[in-house]
Amino acid sequence: MLPVVEKIAIEFSELAPLQMAYRWVDIDHMAYLKLNALARKLDIYIEAMAGVIAGSNDEGATENEVSIRLPSANHLASVSESLARLDKVFGQAMSVLPESPKVTVKRWETGSLWIDILVGSVSGVVLIGGLAWAAACSYKKFQEGRLLEKMSESLGIKNEVLGAIRDGVARSVDEMISAEAARLEAKHSKGKGDPETIQRLQFCIREFYDMIRSGAEIHPSLQAPEDVKNVFPNMEQVFGLPSAQKLLKEHGEGDPSPQDGEG
Repeated sequence: MLPVVEKIAIEFSELAPLQMAYRWVDIDHMAYLKLNALARKLDIYIEAMAGVIAGSNDEGATENEVSIRLPSANHLASVSESLARLDKVFGQAMSVLPESPKVTVKRWETGSLWIDILVGSVSGVVLIGGLAWAAACSYKKFQEGRLLEKMSESLGIKNEVLGAIRDGVARSVDEMISAEAARLEAKHSKGKGDPETIQRLQFCIREFYDMIRSGAEIHPSLQAPEDVKNVFPNMEQVFGLPSAQKLLKEHGEGDPSPQDGEG
């Protein structure tokens, strides 16, 4: 029914060889060339239209994408390890949600190690954003500890003090991961207060935290609405990132936080 395709199809079917009611037809070289050219042209148009249709019917909306840049790696084993970690994180995170949304790979940029993951629901994207935010805040705390270590070393502070600083930073990161996991579980989980679910979210935050430390980045889709984008951390400004716990205290426990994707 499409005018361009229909016109070519009619011209194709009206060529002399196709009007002959024989199983085998002898045609000259010029007639063959014209027949072949029209057939190829028809193929090209149909393939292009099929691509447009497939794109418009793609599973899930583009705003439900999460874009992740994997840590730089020169070895296939390192890339494979990062992908395996992502698979575990998304699997564990989606199992927390009541609808258990489906997760699929939409695009894979091998040159820069970018991977676009399509999540089957907005709530799934919001949860991933919350996990990324918690991981980025934990990374911020780790980096602040590193700066404190460097300052202490430059001042000639004793090794036992440096050890205490490292232990304190590690403990602080663990406490933040635990608190953020409990907060996300209370907001997203289908079984409120379930210790196993909290442990799953702790695992997800820890994996994202380790990947961010290695150079990974986690971003929302460019087409995502503003309230969904606000759930994700700005990976270029981690040091200025407020923790969700701090914002909850400032707003009050009953007030929405920008990190919760509620406006």
